[in-house]
Amino acid sequence: MTIQKQNACFQHGVALITALVMLLILTLLGVAAMNTTSLEEKMAINMQQEFASFHASESGQNQVFLLPNSIVYGGDNTMQITTPDGAVVDVETRYRQDTIPAPAGSGYGVNSRAQHFDVHTTASVNKSQTSVRSGMYQIVAGGAN
Repeated sequence: MTIQKQNACFQHGVALITALVMLLILTLLGVAAMNTTSLEEKMAINMQQEFASFHASESGQNQVFLLPNSIVYGGDNTMQITTPDGAVVDVETRYRQDTIPAPAGSGYGVNSRAQHFDVHTTASVNKSQTSVRSGMYQIVAGGAN
């Protein structure tokens, strides 16, 4: 009987220590999972803002082609456009050159010319800002003078 009693005395508290260690490990795993989830949420929000600013900038480029006097022959033009979804876009158009006659394959004859422009739009949505640059040309009547 003495041997059995002695083994029982040494086992007091081992189950408690084992349970506390397991609880500590589970707590650390839970905290790590929460941090990962929080970081992924922030990344998703940033991506949404980035896509929104890109689409606003692209929409600004499309609006330039529809607005009268947005492209100035022989000069530069800077303006702000409000897109249909309410984003404010800074637009800069810069005249580059004329090509006489219009480029081959454009479907226009020798009595036309192409005016080349650079279009640069910048849109900001919340903390995300996107710039889009593109080149375009406009066919106008009248070849070499």
